[in-house]
Amino acid sequence: MLAVDLSAWNSAVFVARKNCISCGSDILREVAGGTFADEPLRSYIDSDPWGEDPLPFIQDACWSLVECTSCLQRFHRFILSPEWNEIRFSRWMSDASIRQFEAEHGGDQNVVRDVKHALRLRDQGVRRVLDYGCGFGEFLEVCRLFRMEAHGVDRSALRRLGAGVHIHADLEHVPGTFDAITLFEVLEHLDDPLAVLKALRSRLNPGGLMVVEVPNTAGVNSISSRSDYYKIHPLDHINAFMPQTLSRMMARAGFTAAPKPRAYATTSLRQVAKDALRPLLKRRATTQGYFIAG
Repeated sequence: MLAVDLSAWNSAVFVARKNCISCGSDILREVAGGTFADEPLRSYIDSDPWGEDPLPFIQDACWSLVECTSCLQRFHRFILSPEWNEIRFSRWMSDASIRQFEAEHGGDQNVVRDVKHALRLRDQGVRRVLDYGCGFGEFLEVCRLFRMEAHGVDRSALRRLGAGVHIHADLEHVPGTFDAITLFEVLEHLDDPLAVLKALRSRLNPGGLMVVEVPNTAGVNSISSRSDYYKIHPLDHINAFMPQTLSRMMARAGFTAAPKPRAYATTSLRQVAKDALRPLLKRRATTQGYFIAG
């Protein structure tokens, strides 16, 4: 069979998700929508770092953020076809553009996050951890500094090649089971996040921990600001979570919420005191949590 260069086509192909990604209902209502050529969306996409500019291939396509009327889960109805998603990863997202974007959105804050999570896992007796959607493998390196056996999975070949540690392309090639699995800003990118959560649960040892962080899209009902764009990016953040919808999906995958262990990664006594007092104060629900496999 001859290979077809899909990027030579005039327009990218999108497929429709007709059922709720969490409960399976087909009763959906549109929250927001339009075309990729609409402003300000077009300008936000144009200002992002890219390898090959995606706008010529997507500008005539429609996007539609929908909400399930049964469980309130939100997600983008239209997503790139598998073939075009590969083009997104291999051509639209170059190594340089990925590194530039991650440098602009994370940096030192992600280092502190990684150290705190590694401390929590170590103190919970975790010996073997899997970071699913691990990017360039920075969290794996931190875990190994704390003497944990750490494995990673990332679908991006560019990230795997650019990492300082070995990273697997998919879950099937990862050996064994784990005491903990982490997903840092991953579920919002997946075509079928519930199926992935169930597959990962089967790789957890009894009582194993699942650590999940996703953007909190509560109150985001359109793309009218850059903050909105980063939370419900129609090409990238195809699933939109709020605290209650994340909890429901985790429960459907067989997880129960667990307290987040304390961890300190600072030399500031004031920050230590604030972190110690925070659990005693009334806290808002978040889309960051620790869960136990039931």
